[in-house]
Amino acid sequence: MKNRWDEFLRATRKEPEPAESFWYVRGFQVGFVVSEFTARAIMRALSGPEPKRFIEFRDLFGSEVSMRLDRVQYVEESTFEQRQRLRTFQKAREAEEDQEESDDGNPWE
Repeated sequence: MKNRWDEFLRATRKEPEPAESFWYVRGFQVGFVVSEFTARAIMRALSGPEPKRFIEFRDLFGSEVSMRLDRVQYVEESTFEQRQRLRTFQKAREAEEDQEESDDGNPWE
C-alpha cells in the first residue's frame, strides 16, 4: 500500500525556490537541500500521529530521494539573511581570536 505522504509530495511538486532561501534535511552521514514546501511536508510526516517508515521527495537539484524517517536528524531553514549574519559573526570571532593571539604573542617564539 502506498504511503499517502509520498503520493502527496509527488503530486504537489513545485518549482525550486531561488537559491537565496532553502532548507537542509540532515540524516546520518547524508544531507539534502530542499524547498520550504518539501521541508514542511517532511516535518509534518515526522510529527504525524502515524509513524511513517519512508518518505520520498525531490531535492532542489531534481534528485529523487527515498529516506527512512527515523534517520532524519534535523530540518533547518537557511535564508540569505541568516547566512549573512553567520558570516559576519564568524569574521568577528576570527578577528577577536587574531587580536588575542597578537596580544599574547606567539608561544613558540
